[in-house]
This record gives sequence, C-alpha cells and structure tokens, in this order.
Amino acid sequence: MYNDSISVCACCYIELLVGLYITMCLNCLSVHVLPDKPMSRKPSEVIAENSDFIGAFHKARQEPTKKYTMPLTESQEIGWVSTPLIPSNRHDQRFNFYRFSTDVTKHQESALRK
Repeated sequence: MYNDSISVCACCYIELLVGLYITMCLNCLSVHVLPDKPMSRKPSEVIAENSDFIGAFHKARQEPTKKYTMPLTESQEIGWVSTPLIPSNRHDQRFNFYRFSTDVTKHQESALRK
C-alpha cells in the first residue's frame, strides 16, 4: 500500500515536469525576433514624454540627503551632514601640509641627485 502511494506521487511529479518541459520548450521556440537592418533609413519611433515618470526617475537618482529630510538607517547617519565643521582656510597650517624648503631638505635633494 505504501509503495503504491509513493509510485503514484512519483508518476504525478514526472507528469508535471514533462508538462512544464513541453510548455517551456514550445514557448521558447515560438518567440521570433526580427531585428531591423542596421543601415536602414527607417525613422525612429516618437515616444511621448511622461513628465511624472521623468520626475520620479530624477528623484530616485538624487543623493539621499536631497531625497529625505532625515536619515533612514543608522548607516546614513554617519556623514549625513556633509558640510565642514569649520570653514576651510588654505593658509591654516594645521590642516594644509605644504612642502617647505629648508636647509635639511635642500641638502637631502642635492644628495639624492648625485
């Protein structure tokens, strides 16, 4: 009795798979794509612009600080305020490390060139 129920289930499963296989094969074979000739002078299709769709597309492409007023996740909280804490000053030597020529650096440059 138990073996009969197993074989019935197996047969139903095989019939299901065969039916899916036939359906998929027939659907795959019935699709034909005929591309245009590459050098044809056929005018391109004119598609009416949908301003709502274009607006939604541009809004989705914005950075998160412009899309939302507050960060949505904890990861967004880091760096949400992207303005510098203090104004930048190029003459402030604490933050701008420019190359200075001193006696030691001049001597080292001359020693490297030899």
